[in-house]
Amino acid sequence: MDGEHTMIIIKNSPEIKNVFVIILTSLGYRGDVARLRKIGCDGYLVKPIKQSLLLDAIITVFNIRSPKNDQTEKHIVTSHMISEQKFQQIHVLLAEDNPINQKLVATLLKKSGYNVDTAENGIIALEMFGKKNYDIVLMDVQMPLKDGFETTKEIRKIEGKEKHTTIIAMTAHALKGYDKICLQGGMDDYISKPIDSKAMLKTIEKWIKIKEPSE
Repeated sequence: MDGEHTMIIIKNSPEIKNVFVIILTSLGYRGDVARLRKIGCDGYLVKPIKQSLLLDAIITVFNIRSPKNDQTEKHIVTSHMISEQKFQQIHVLLAEDNPINQKLVATLLKKSGYNVDTAENGIIALEMFGKKNYDIVLMDVQMPLKDGFETTKEIRKIEGKEKHTTIIAMTAHALKGYDKICLQGGMDDYISKPIDSKAMLKTIEKWIKIKEPSE
């Protein structure tokens, strides 16, 4: 008897129907989530599954099914849902002086689930950085009043040795080796303008994963 049929028996047994069930499968197919939701499945994960993901799924299922949660719609916990929840906890400071670029990048980040604050120059970026803990700073290299290099230098001074916030440079400079100049200036990574949305999101996700605790 496979896991799905076992779950159906559990959900149709009055004594144990309220037991949470998370289906683990090696082969995921389109339509699985919708079908399993209808028959009462609480979670659905496709292998291979990291220990941290499984733990997050269990915690999320308990939170969703908690008596304090008055949601009427039946939700099924998936790796995609967990990823979205994690992104909502990520705070990004976008330092960009060009209003069009700022709006485009901020909109993209918000649609991807991130919490975003914006600053139009280095001075404002430093003020905001001092008031809030950010996970990622997207730093335009060329800004008025205080450029990206100066702002990064000030941030590193503020942090000292106790903390290191990921700073990703954004620049239109196409000079060979400019990425190394950014790294030498205290930044952690580099993306070029015009911004490629997929490349930017991939870079941000890379640094989020780097900062995740190892299992």
